[in-house]
Amino acid sequence: MNKIIFSTMAIAALTIVSCSKEDVSSENQQNGKNYISIAIKAPDDSKPMSRATKNASGTELVVTDVIYFAFDATNICRNAGDVEIIVTGDATATPPASTSIPVSSDVTSIFVVVNPTKALLGRVNSAKGITFAMLNEAVTGIASLAEYADRTDMMMTNSEGLVAVVHTPAQAVTPISVPVDRVVSKVALEEFIATPGTTTPVGTKVVVAGFALNTTNKSMFPYAEYIIYNNVVGPNAKSYREDPNFTTAISGVENLTAAFNWLKNTGTAPTFDGFAKYCLENTVSADATDNNNITSMLIKATYFPADFEDGKSWFMFQNVPYTFVTLKAKYETLSASLKADFDEFLGLLGVNAKLNTFRDLAAFEAALGAECTSYDFAKIGSATILLRYYKGGVCYYPVPLNHDATVPAPNTLGRWGVVRNNSYNITVNTIMNPGLPFIPDPTDPDIIDPINPDPIVPETPDEVEANITVSITMNPWSIWNNVVDL
Repeated sequence: MNKIIFSTMAIAALTIVSCSKEDVSSENQQNGKNYISIAIKAPDDSKPMSRATKNASGTELVVTDVIYFAFDATNICRNAGDVEIIVTGDATATPPASTSIPVSSDVTSIFVVVNPTKALLGRVNSAKGITFAMLNEAVTGIASLAEYADRTDMMMTNSEGLVAVVHTPAQAVTPISVPVDRVVSKVALEEFIATPGTTTPVGTKVVVAGFALNTTNKSMFPYAEYIIYNNVVGPNAKSYREDPNFTTAISGVENLTAAFNWLKNTGTAPTFDGFAKYCLENTVSADATDNNNITSMLIKATYFPADFEDGKSWFMFQNVPYTFVTLKAKYETLSASLKADFDEFLGLLGVNAKLNTFRDLAAFEAALGAECTSYDFAKIGSATILLRYYKGGVCYYPVPLNHDATVPAPNTLGRWGVVRNNSYNITVNTIMNPGLPFIPDPTDPDIIDPINPDPIVPETPDEVEANITVSITMNPWSIWNNVVDL
């Protein structure tokens, strides 16, 4: 099948015009032949824009396949089928009408899916006789985003719900323009420039390695209804949508694992890099707003406090940074009971000798073993000691993704989440403190560090990380500029 890319030089008239294959319904023969023609209207970001904004890249506008569902006035599906793509040539020209598609005379509206996944393709054969609500039932258990956005094509569906049709007994009909939106959100991170004394503390060495997305949704509606929030009027009034887990906050390890994809400290290491990433829409009601239900960006960096050797592991003990040498000196000043707790703590890590018996950091890390990571320190704690180990200086900064910062009240509808066909651009202004030495994961029962999210009683994004601030600039379709202080 031909593959076509929406040209960024085309204006609003840009369409992909198509002809149908064999339709799964023969009802048009029962009620008399009628015909429709479909034209897919590209997302608005394919238009040239005078303002400085990041338009979609070519791969984000690729179309490889189209299917349609046709409904009567009671929203019962009468016809459904696959649509063959025809490459039209000059994208700036008025597109020709597609070959007509025979449908039931009762058809009054259509719904199209561009680049459908297997789950949506599977609904074509069973569509006849079902309601639009049944067709639009949530797809759940999505562990991989590859089918929805794999950098070669992205699933798109009607942007405004069912589109009304006018059909005719004649085969030469004017195409019905169907605007579509991508069902995924896009997140990007601007390059961070460390400037000691301005963007970082004097003397520190901070390098951002990249980011990954955490708490990404495992469910989606083919079409998500708009939610009006904050009494917004104008072009931003319809910028938020309702996803399948919108209403109630999800809690508990089992439920969180079922609803979201979580980054883990063990197993296959997540990929942290500077490339833009995609995720399924994830929105929340005011009552469901907490850190365990909001998609976040997890930034990975190396952080070395002033006068610490670049590249060497270091420690945080009772919220104070230490090299191995200064930690040994601190150990000598501890009370007998704290030393005992410290020794017991190391014993849980498989280190049976006391800290002050090790010659240097290399000997200590050899005792820990090659597989011992900062996570091992995070997952074991005691009531009297808080010790973190920054192996190689690596740390992580969770940043909950803010949809609309103009919403004034904390943790209210529309303020947090990611919405389909929107792009979120994160700019880190400052990194003034080290992050976490482990990947935060409320589904991991081993992590008992107080900073790790609680699977039952989580914090809300406006409660945590007072040194993180987010500023967002809303552009007409897709660019949301976030400014973050870490």
